[in-house]
Amino acid sequence: MAGWIIIVLAVLFIYLYNGMVIRRNRVEDFLALYEALGKKRAELIMELLELPPLQGKLVNAAALRQAAEARLQAVSTPEKVRCNDSVSQAWALAYGELKNFPELKNVKSNAVLLDELTQFAEKVPKTFQAANHAISSLNNSISSPVGQILQKLMHLEKHALLSPSEEKSEVNFEEN
Repeated sequence: MAGWIIIVLAVLFIYLYNGMVIRRNRVEDFLALYEALGKKRAELIMELLELPPLQGKLVNAAALRQAAEARLQAVSTPEKVRCNDSVSQAWALAYGELKNFPELKNVKSNAVLLDELTQFAEKVPKTFQAANHAISSLNNSISSPVGQILQKLMHLEKHALLSPSEEKSEVNFEEN
């Protein structure tokens, strides 16, 4: 009888341990994806600002360039989150202006670049939300009594949620 109890407890421990590993990996994966998408979006914005039709004509170009450059130079996760927020705000303003440049879409590579940027404008906030969800799930698991034991065994730490003010753009990026 005692042997079965030990086997059941061992299986339960393995199940809980694997769940904690999965949650930790999700957090790491979503944070890495969020950072990669933010960096790629900043690189695409810098590329967009170099297009000849926009040279010196985009009113919000300076703010957009500054936000994108700051994002490319950001080191810590909180700094990257803050910079992504600045890029999102600057992009929302610039996107409205880009509709005044129909000649951008006449060149296929420009149209592809604009489409990519529009997709990134949608992916970054969704990835931000997924990262926060994964962080919450891990932190909740760590808060349980069994989670606290596993936390010590696995040397886990709770993660801070990404800034709640981040990535709440109200801009519709669809074509009218």
